[in-house]
Amino acid sequence: MRGHRHFDPASNRLAGNMGDTMNEPTSKDETQPRFGRRWVPISVGMTIGTIAGCAILVALHPNTEWVAGESGPIEALHIGVWAVSMLIAAAAFALHRDRVSRLMDFWILTLAAAAFGRELDLHTLLNPGGILGAYGVRYRIDWWLSVETPVTLRLAWGCVILAGLAALALPPLLTRAPTPRLLRAGDGASWTFLASLAFLFLGYASDDLLGRGQFLLSPVTMSIEETAESAGAILFALSAWISLRFPLGVRIAWVRGGRLPLPDGE
Repeated sequence: MRGHRHFDPASNRLAGNMGDTMNEPTSKDETQPRFGRRWVPISVGMTIGTIAGCAILVALHPNTEWVAGESGPIEALHIGVWAVSMLIAAAAFALHRDRVSRLMDFWILTLAAAAFGRELDLHTLLNPGGILGAYGVRYRIDWWLSVETPVTLRLAWGCVILAGLAALALPPLLTRAPTPRLLRAGDGASWTFLASLAFLFLGYASDDLLGRGQFLLSPVTMSIEETAESAGAILFALSAWISLRFPLGVRIAWVRGGRLPLPDGE
């Protein structure tokens, strides 16, 4: 029975269960980081395919506002992709064993869950009169400053919000990942994540900064917003998949001079 192999940064070798070491791979193909630039054509192809698909759907359907609206097919695509990202991140968190990788997996899962909840407007369920009744929260500043809002309720929700912000902010800080070195090495997960953020920001800007009839017609900005968010969501899922396939701890070891462990069976 073949033993499990793991990466030993100290020796730059693959070690078996009993502490034995294997010879380092010598061929160029074996030592090439598989989490690096090989993902460029995949991410570019997925982005182009997403944009083209959304553009064709918007162009061919007679009701543009429905296609790009809250109940349209593009919005349904967002929900599905964010759900897939959550599943990928949850699987990574369950499978990976080192602290750095699991912190990053937890962070990706938190981001995907937040985006999934936003797409479904789940935050509105927490309003007063929702599932929590009188113990709900509003997100307007006047609710927080109102003397009619119980102090204990504001303190409780303040703690919940601080915990949520900590879940968003602390994991990437605690990993202490050498992000510039990962980017220079062409790390696929990092680059696709940044590209995802860029497209998601474009979607936000199209709606909140340029849209709503301020500079461009609403149907145009709605189409741009939904298309950009589609590309951003799919690139995020791809980044999560790369992180599942190649944990952050392995990628950090590589850029710091280690060797990429080959998956079992290869």
